[in-house]
Amino acid sequence: MASPANSSRPGAAARRNLLERLLIECVQPTRAVPGESGVRFHVHVPAAAPASVCLVFHVDLPRDPLVRDGPRPDYLVLHATRDALILTIVEMKGRGEQDLTHGVDQIAAFARLLREQLKEHAPAKLKYVVQGILLMAHGAHPPLRKLAEMSRQGLVIAPISYHHSAELYPYISTRLQLERFTYQHTATREPRPFSPLETLLAAGALPVRVPGPFLAERWAPGRPGLYVDYVHPAARRRRPADAHAALAVDRTRADIGVCDRSDELHELLRHALERGLGLAPGRPFLRLLRVHATP
Repeated sequence: MASPANSSRPGAAARRNLLERLLIECVQPTRAVPGESGVRFHVHVPAAAPASVCLVFHVDLPRDPLVRDGPRPDYLVLHATRDALILTIVEMKGRGEQDLTHGVDQIAAFARLLREQLKEHAPAKLKYVVQGILLMAHGAHPPLRKLAEMSRQGLVIAPISYHHSAELYPYISTRLQLERFTYQHTATREPRPFSPLETLLAAGALPVRVPGPFLAERWAPGRPGLYVDYVHPAARRRRPADAHAALAVDRTRADIGVCDRSDELHELLRHALERGLGLAPGRPFLRLLRVHATP
């Protein structure tokens, strides 16, 4: 369930596209999820792992569902580095053959929807991978023919059966290959905590758009793209106009506009993008821009 600070007000969901709702309502404050159908998972990013952003999104919201028509999965895990964006859909099931087959359908349906949304709202040059994990109870028998059919259609869904809390980092951080897939449990003794950028993304999203010149320039009702404002979690009591960042994405570009009179938020993001992810200061994609608040 989304944290109360990120919950949108009644009616707000209707004015947001699916990608915006994912970023605002579904992002989780942890990389471990509670058990369901006798299974659960966590993503422990090793401290020595390459620089990345790794977040878990709860797709199957108990109230105001993200997907109203058709099957929907449990979770989405995002793993982004300077070189790759991997989106792994996770469905948690028990042992029943019918449930497992339905689980594949849930992953496949959301994969189609996610690709459609990215095609409509994200830059055409954005390269990404959409894949799936069917997380099953110990002793379950996955629907191998169904999984092979999905693989032929371009969607790899890896079956994982584990009796406790499955560690998914080795699988959400790389492109899966069904024909060579075997789950091997690994334990990470010193997982990396949330970075300042992950903390901002997980706890700083605002349910409303902050008025200002950047909003007027980059967003309009019905226009393709997404626009989400963020404030630093430690500064939520301040007026958003005093220090906020806006992620503005459309079919041609993705930028972060920062309105920060103290420069703290701008420096946090600059450090995270350039040192944490290794992105070049003069990059044409995901630029960090200084913007002005409404007087």
